[in-house]
Amino acid sequence: VITRGNNVYGKYQYTDKVIPKFITAILNGKKMTIHGDGKHVRNFIHVDDTVAAIELILCKGKPKMIYNVGSKDEMKVIDIAAILLKFMKSNFSIEDCIVYVKDRCFNDCRYSLVTSALEGLGWKQMVSFEEGLQRTIDWYTTHPNYWKNKSI
Repeated sequence: VITRGNNVYGKYQYTDKVIPKFITAILNGKKMTIHGDGKHVRNFIHVDDTVAAIELILCKGKPKMIYNVGSKDEMKVIDIAAILLKFMKSNFSIEDCIVYVKDRCFNDCRYSLVTSALEGLGWKQMVSFEEGLQRTIDWYTTHPNYWKNKSI
């Protein structure tokens, strides 16, 4: 069985990924760095939904099948920044809290997954994007130094 997923987010995630990177920037009073124009679209899934999907695939998946693990939560990177800012510092404007940098030459415009095979096993997304973001914000807020002295 093969699983494919992308853009999993949640607690303990290393801060070089977009959601924890933006959260920690806001917490530290820094600007969020956006590659290119911020219009690249990504599909995000909370770690709890990812774990539930993989567990279901292990128990009910069919041999030689490929299961895409994703959600319907597709959005632009700039929108992620705006949502996080609204949740964390609603009195700030997005224009004052972001800085655009040169896009990476290998940056795809959109990542998307068709999850019908996984849904055919009975899987459903349980954590809404807003709930997942709030859980993630809460974790990084209560663990501000988790990644400070760790090496990967």
